Amino acid sequence: MASQQTKAPHSKGRRTSPAAKRQRPGKRTARSVKTAWVAHHEAAHAVAKVRQDVLCDATSIIPHGSTLGQSTGVDPLDIAPGEYDEDGAQVPNAEGVEKGIISLFAGYFGGMQAGQPKIQAEGMADSDFLSAERLLQYTTSHRNDLLRRAEALVEKNRAAIHAVAVELTKWKTLSGEDIDLIIAESDGDPRARTILEQLRRERLHVPGSPPK
Repeated sequence: MASQQTKAPHSKGRRTSPAAKRQRPGKRTARSVKTAWVAHHEAAHAVAKVRQDVLCDATSIIPHGSTLGQSTGVDPLDIAPGEYDEDGAQVPNAEGVEKGIISLFAGYFGGMQAGQPKIQAEGMADSDFLSAERLLQYTTSHRNDLLRRAEALVEKNRAAIHAVAVELTKWKTLSGEDIDLIIAESDGDPRARTILEQLRRERLHVPGSPPK
């Protein structure tokens, strides 16, 4: 059994060659798989926002607090603000709130799209689900209906989500402008492709920097 082989003691003076070390499956492979899940999760958040004409400032797979990544932008309650009630308080626009909820749910389906097991995808999206539950009070749409809409959006934008995830895996953080260009390139926009090719050439000289 493989597990027995990995636990076998080394003989005296025996050394493992660098080539053998590189061939061993282990933490590095597991880490890259997890990174791909996080990248697709965050990319789905970002693409869902853009496709719904909701501002996305940036997205990142750099851990922050208890989260493995984040996609920032306008608060769902501020998307297309609604009217004011009799007390002068602004009532959230239901359509805008639904866009926010769909964007939150999209991360879960993005992870699943990348092959993440359902139970792990649910765990990664736990805070998204909690945020969505709090927003449901501002809309008459049913949770399951919004989940279906989010799933359909993610499936329809599979290519764009993967494209953003690939760049996100490489550069860790992307600006809203970067995301717009990557999505446009995946849609076949030649101008976006030309701009991105130039940005990619430039950032090769600044390791670790985002394409901007």
